[in-house]
Amino acid sequence: MNRSSPTSVGPRSRSPRRWRISSPKRSTSATGGSPASDQWGNPAGPWTIERAIRACRETAGLTNDFRFHDLRHYFASLLIASGLDVKVVQARLRHASAKTTPDTYGHLWPDRDGSSRAAVATVYRERTPSGAGAE
Repeated sequence: MNRSSPTSVGPRSRSPRRWRISSPKRSTSATGGSPASDQWGNPAGPWTIERAIRACRETAGLTNDFRFHDLRHYFASLLIASGLDVKVVQARLRHASAKTTPDTYGHLWPDRDGSSRAAVATVYRERTPSGAGAE
């Protein structure tokens, strides 16, 4: 196959690539590509995504310091607010280690001190004879 042929496709093609950011209407599972991919389903490069984000900033009324990576943090906060545990969030964010997830997002998980104290108190009441230990 001649690489300069207009019919050649793929990463080694000399024809210009047409990059696009997927619209919510287009399912990435149907095309096999990532949410930001070229016409062949290959992942878009960082600069391509950055240019698209810059173009969207004005339309959405976002400040110039808004970054694509901010969407990742927003996604993580939505997962945590929905009550998902560390391992699920780790898997969705594709962190190599479960330690990375609480180190980065630990402040977003609700404090469990009150519920753990209540659980211990309930167990203590159930296992203590009535009247014993009451002051």
